[in-house]
Amino acid sequence: LGRGNRMWIKQIILDGFKSYAHRTVVGPFDREFNAITGLNGSGKSNILDAICFVFAISNLQNVRVKDLTELIYKGGQAGISKASVTIDFDNTDPDGRPPMFQDVEMITITRQIVVGGRYKFFINGTSAQLSQVQNLFHSVQLNVNNPHFLIMQGTITKVLNMKPQDRLGMLEEAAGTRMFETKKNSAQLMVKRKDVKLSEIDRQLEEEMKPTLQKRENDRREYDAYLQGKNQIEMLSRMKQAYDYESLKDACAKLVKEVADADAAVTTGNTQVGEIVTSVAELETEIAAVKEKAHQSLSTGLGDAEGQLEEEKKRLKVAQGEERNLVVEVGKQKQAIKKFHQDAERVEHDIKKHNSSVEKAEVELKGFEEEFTTLETAVTNFEKQLELVKSGIAASSEGLSLTEQLGQYRKEAITVRGEIKKAELVVSKNETYLKNMRSQAKSNDDTYTSLKGELKTAEEKLQAAQAAVEQQTGFNPTRMTELKEFIEDITRRVREQETVVRRLQAVVRSRLEVAYKSGRMPVELQHKVKGMVARLFKVRDRQHLMALGLAAGNKLYNVVVQDEVSGKALLKETKSRITAIPLNKIQDQVCSSQMCLRARDLARQAGGECNLALDLVDFDRDVEAALKYVFGRKFVCDTTEAASAVCFNKDIRQVVVTMGGEVLQPSGVMSG
Repeated sequence: LGRGNRMWIKQIILDGFKSYAHRTVVGPFDREFNAITGLNGSGKSNILDAICFVFAISNLQNVRVKDLTELIYKGGQAGISKASVTIDFDNTDPDGRPPMFQDVEMITITRQIVVGGRYKFFINGTSAQLSQVQNLFHSVQLNVNNPHFLIMQGTITKVLNMKPQDRLGMLEEAAGTRMFETKKNSAQLMVKRKDVKLSEIDRQLEEEMKPTLQKRENDRREYDAYLQGKNQIEMLSRMKQAYDYESLKDACAKLVKEVADADAAVTTGNTQVGEIVTSVAELETEIAAVKEKAHQSLSTGLGDAEGQLEEEKKRLKVAQGEERNLVVEVGKQKQAIKKFHQDAERVEHDIKKHNSSVEKAEVELKGFEEEFTTLETAVTNFEKQLELVKSGIAASSEGLSLTEQLGQYRKEAITVRGEIKKAELVVSKNETYLKNMRSQAKSNDDTYTSLKGELKTAEEKLQAAQAAVEQQTGFNPTRMTELKEFIEDITRRVREQETVVRRLQAVVRSRLEVAYKSGRMPVELQHKVKGMVARLFKVRDRQHLMALGLAAGNKLYNVVVQDEVSGKALLKETKSRITAIPLNKIQDQVCSSQMCLRARDLARQAGGECNLALDLVDFDRDVEAALKYVFGRKFVCDTTEAASAVCFNKDIRQVVVTMGGEVLQPSGVMSG
C-alpha cells in the first residue's frame, strides 16, 4: 500500500468474512508490487473487499453487497455469527508515520461485524470510533470513498476519456486535497446546522424566555412596591405611637403644672391665713391691754364708777363671748388649716414647711388663752376690791379721796371707752378681713381639691386606658418584638410557599397547555381537538388522585383529537413535542367484567378493596375511547397486599396501583 515513505500492508487476516469461513492469513505482502491469482471463485476479489471493509467504505456496491450482514460467511446461516478482518500495517519508516503513531512500528486495524448489523473497530487492540479510523487513513492521504480509489477493469479507458475538470478531481483525490475539501464541506454543513439551531434557540429565547423574564421582572417590581408600602406602614405606625406618647406626656405635664399652680395657691392661702392669725393675736393683745387699763382705772374709781363698771362688765362679758366665739372660730379654722395641710402633704412634700407657721399660731393662741385666764383673775380681784370700796374699807394708795378717785376714774373711763370703740372698729375690720380670707382660703381649697380630683381622674383614665389596651390587644413591648419577628418569619415563609406554588402552577400549566406557533389554536382545529387527557375527566374521590395519576403516567399529557388528519395538522401547529390520540383509530382496551369481579374477590381475600381505574373517573361520552385506552387496563387497590394478590394472579396479570403511590407490574417490577 502506497509508495515512498508511508506505511504499507504487511498481511491480512480474515475470519468468517464472505467465503473465508475460518481464520485465514494472507501475506506477507511486498512493499512495492503485489498480485493475487487463482481460479474463478477462489476468493480473489474477497481479499480486495476485505481491504475496503477495513478502510470503512460507505458504498457497499463496491464490495458487491446490499447490507453489511451479507459480508458474514453465508449470511450467518452456517453457525458463524460474526466476521472480522484484521490488517497489519508496517510503520517502520519514521518519516511516513501518522501523527498519533510516531512511536509505533506496527499498526493493527480490525473491523468486526455481527449478525444484526452491529460493528466495531479496533486500533492496536483498543476499541475505536469510525471517525478515528477515517482520520487515521486521511492523515496518510487514503480515502476509500474516493471514486478513483479502485481502478477496476474497463476504468482505464474511462480515465483516458475524462474531461480536464474530471482529471483535476482525480488528481486532487490522489494528492489528498479533496479530503480537505470534503472536511470543509462537512464543517460548513455543521456550521449551517448549528446556525439553524442557534436561530431556534434565539427564537425560543425571544418568544418563551423573554416574556417569562419580563413577568419575573414585573413580579419583582410588585414585590419591591409591596415591601416599600409595608415599610411605610410600619414607619407611620411607629410615628403614630410616638405621637400618642408625646400627647399623653404633654397632658401629664399640663396636669402636673396645674397641680403645682394649685400648690402655689394653697401656699398663698396658708400665708394669708397666717397673717390673719397674726392679726387676731395682735387684736387680742390690744384688747388685753385695754382691759388692763380698765382694771387699773376701776381700782381707783368710786361712786358712779360702779354703774359704769357694771356696764363695762357687761361689755366685757360680751367681748368675752365674742372672744370665745372667735376662739371657737379660730379652732375651727385651725382644724380646717390642719386638714388642708394634711391634704396638701399628700400632693407635694414641700407644703410641710407651712406646718411650722400653723404650730406657731397655735402657741400664740395658747399664750392668748393664758393671758385671758390672767385677765379673768384680775377682774375677780377687781370685783373683790370693789366690794371693799363699797364697804369704805379700801382707799387709794396715793391718799386720794373717793371723790377725787371717782373723777379721775371717770376721765380714765372716757378714755377707755374711746379706746374700746377703736378696738371694736379694729376687731370689726379684722373680722371682715378674716371672713374674706376664710372665703378665699375655702375657694383655694375647693380649687385645689378640684384640680387634685381631675388629676386623679386623669391618672385613673390613663391607667384604665392602658389596662384596656393591654387587655384587648395584649400589648407588651417584648411580646410586640417577638410578634413582629414571628410575623416577618411567617411572611417570609408565605412568600417562599407562594413562589413554590407559582412555580408549580407554571409547570402544571405548561404541561397541561399546548404551545402553538401562532400563540393560539387555529380556528379549523377548535372543534377537532378535545384537549389533554388530564383535562377530560374528573376524579370522583380525591383520595384516588395519586393512584390515578400514576396509573395514567405520561398519557395524562397526550392530546385527544377527532381523527388522524386533525392529529397531523395539530403536530404541524405546535411548538413542542406532543403525542396525539385520534379517537377514530385508538383501540380501547378494557378489562372484562369477569376479570374485574375476580380482582375484587382477590382484594377482599387480602383484606382490601380493588377497583378498575376507569370506574373511578367521570368523563364525556365523546372521549370515552381515549379514557378507556388510558385507564381501561389499570386497577387501583387500597393496600399493597391486595395489589400484590391482584397483580400477580395468573388470571389477571395487569398493572396495579395502590392509593399510597406504589406501582406493581406483572413482570415483577415494583416502584413507589
